[in-house]
Amino acid sequence: MVKFIAGFVVGIATAAAVSAFAAQLVGDDGYLAGWSVTVGGEEVCADPYVWTSTREIECD
Repeated sequence: MVKFIAGFVVGIATAAAVSAFAAQLVGDDGYLAGWSVTVGGEEVCADPYVWTSTREIECD
């Protein structure tokens, strides 16, 4: 029973963290840490800045 409750708590915490991260990516403008932009199989830049409302990506 203890393992079940511990798994339930970890599951809820993970779900909350993932949903908060997804809301940050989808709802706001900002840097996408850990992402890279590739064109034709070659990396153009890493950690691009994204404007979600206009669907634009800026590479520094």
